[in-house]
Amino acid sequence: MKVKLTSGEADDGGFFLFSSLGDHASERLPLPPGFKGIGAEFVADVDKGVGKGWTPKRIVSELILLCGADEAKKLRVPTRDKIAARRSTMTRSSQFKFATVADMLEYVNEPGRLVTTLEMFNAIEDLDQILVYGTFFYDTTVKDDSPGAAEGSTVPGKTFGFNFGTKRLLFQLGQVC
Repeated sequence: MKVKLTSGEADDGGFFLFSSLGDHASERLPLPPGFKGIGAEFVADVDKGVGKGWTPKRIVSELILLCGADEAKKLRVPTRDKIAARRSTMTRSSQFKFATVADMLEYVNEPGRLVTTLEMFNAIEDLDQILVYGTFFYDTTVKDDSPGAAEGSTVPGKTFGFNFGTKRLLFQLGQVC
């Protein structure tokens, strides 16, 4: 670490330089007691991998690749178990559950997620980015779970959702068809 502090007016040119040039440890330091989860430096990349549907093993591999030659950072990469726990928490969170059509549309209409034209599709560079191709709303019948309902009885209901995939998936489907 180096810190340069100027003194007086900027034109004086006077400054003090403080530095700490000690050796850095090559071993991972333990996190504070009671810390659970993933270090802040990896959260965005882990969430991105979870959003792409990657396994925890693949996410660890991708994080290690992102670290490049920084061996100290590689030692801080979260374990597969921590990533699996975060993935489980994220998929149970309200971010991935839609109680209303409005909730779903808020998710779907996030910039860059809904693809409605060929130009928008071609502009996507990441082959594994989750893309939404369309939404649907249907009137349907659902099992009647109300107290005292007859076995197998149904009631009118509604369902809604969206069609999604990735560019890679579409390219692979194109090779099969």
